[in-house]
Amino acid sequence: HSSPLDIAILTALFQGRFVAQIEIVNWPVIGFATATARAVFVDRGNPRSGALAIAGIREALGKDRDTVALFPESVASQGDKVLEFHKGGFLAAKGQDVDVVPIGIAYTPGTEWDEESFAEHLIRVAVRPSLTVAVRVGAAYKMQDAPSEEAKKARQKVQLLTLQAREALNEAQKTR
Repeated sequence: HSSPLDIAILTALFQGRFVAQIEIVNWPVIGFATATARAVFVDRGNPRSGALAIAGIREALGKDRDTVALFPESVASQGDKVLEFHKGGFLAAKGQDVDVVPIGIAYTPGTEWDEESFAEHLIRVAVRPSLTVAVRVGAAYKMQDAPSEEAKKARQKVQLLTLQAREALNEAQKTR
């Protein structure tokens, strides 16, 4: 997860709900859109919030049969390095008849979210003459192991897909 643009890309590809930090509610436009899309919010300052988010994901996957997209590393990172995944999303999916779909995304260098506000990031990216993105979607699979092991396996798959997306992006830029 390297940019808020990831949300728009995944929404275009899969629809469904997102797991998002509660602070997003206060962001211009995005906050309203996220709340309207029935996101499952996590308040990192509230110790009970993780359990409530897991319950919300389980309800979305089970009763509502929605797609739920999340960034298991919980924070944006620089470059193509995929950070360690938290197990909460995998804990929520355990025992559900759902597919896990790993996805890797790579952008034109310099478009990652850095130490800046959302508005600053949006303006910095919007003024670029162009932005290229590559997305690699891995094979869907069913969880079989403990959530902590599933988080490790998923991270490895996402890391590989992210590197493949970067290779595709580099190849596309060579042909320009």
